Amino acid sequence: MSIYRFIASNKPLKEISKGFKQINKNNFIINEKELLNITNETYDGYYSEYTNKQNVVFVEGEFKIGYKMYNKKIDVVLEYIKEHLVNNDEIEIWNIWMDDKNKEVTKTYCKLKDLNRGHIINIWCKDDFNYPECLTIYK
Repeated sequence: MSIYRFIASNKPLKEISKGFKQINKNNFIINEKELLNITNETYDGYYSEYTNKQNVVFVEGEFKIGYKMYNKKIDVVLEYIKEHLVNNDEIEIWNIWMDDKNKEVTKTYCKLKDLNRGHIINIWCKDDFNYPECLTIYK
């Protein structure tokens, strides 16, 4: 089991990749400290238990406080959210533990104009996992 971070929306979400360096056609290097990969998700067995949103992207990357580059990654996520909400009403940011579907979800809400690093830190930058969490950001 492991932590599973994802973003959900009623509208399609774009993919982004940071921390990858292409060496040649078939090979690349991953810089773990800079890695931030937001990709379309296919494992609906995990997210469908938590959200009814049809568009989901998986978020890969280390977000621990003090981890080199974590502020830069959070800033990328904040910008990602802001860009998505230009043409959409809300977006969900999730933190769950894979295969642990029996715990009650803690949901919080935030207006886009009030969104800051602290909101992402509160949901994704924890050393331990206690319960599934969702942050819904809306206009």
